Amino acid sequence: MSIKAIIFKSLYAVYDFCVWLALSRRTDLTICSGPFAGMRYGATAVGSSLTPKLFGTYEMELAQIVEHLPVFDLTIDVGAAEGWYAVGLLYRRKTRKVVAFELDEKGREACHANAVRNAVAGQIEIRSQCRTREFQALLQSLPDKEGGVLIVSDCEGFEDELLRGETIKLCSKAYFLIETHDSNVPGVHDRMVESLGQDHVVTQIARARRTRNDIKSSSKTVFWLLKLPLLYRFFTTERRGVKNAWIYAVPKTNVQ
Repeated sequence: MSIKAIIFKSLYAVYDFCVWLALSRRTDLTICSGPFAGMRYGATAVGSSLTPKLFGTYEMELAQIVEHLPVFDLTIDVGAAEGWYAVGLLYRRKTRKVVAFELDEKGREACHANAVRNAVAGQIEIRSQCRTREFQALLQSLPDKEGGVLIVSDCEGFEDELLRGETIKLCSKAYFLIETHDSNVPGVHDRMVESLGQDHVVTQIARARRTRNDIKSSSKTVFWLLKLPLLYRFFTTERRGVKNAWIYAVPKTNVQ
């Protein structure tokens, strides 16, 4: 690790502590902007940074895709964390029901709390580890409706094991929104594109650099803080692997 990387890692650790200190007693926060603007949120982020979510810049590369999603009968979220998409899609009424998988107990608790905050707890089922057989059984139990299912995946490379072979065949009519983790599993992005491309129209999305202008807030304090050099990087950094990217896949049967 370079000296520069060590310095930034140390600064991020201090920043995380300051954010925790400032927000730890807050039970209700509100997303400022982005596709889930107005959603009520807790002061917990699992496996990611909290402030990009509060400012609405988290995964902003996908914002327009989320805006134009159809309404699904079911969303399956693998790696749901505290419920950014699981709760957010219900909040936006982009899905009628969610099955959310999350390994981290803290994440499951935070996901449930966020669902309660936004009055959607009755529409979400939160499970722990996502096993391939359980995932396949869930897909097989669904009615055969074209475009009725969205699969969201952010599972740190497990997508390479989960979304292949028989599972992909069962998903021929499902939509996909996947973060691929080449930083963890080299080559997984290209393998996903190839396997999904048989039955889907695949769009590949690369990471975009954040700027001060990405933060939309009416707070005068935030406005002046953003004038400090590089502070916006702490507000917006998601600290994801440099090789990570996204895939949005639409069934060919739903493309005109």
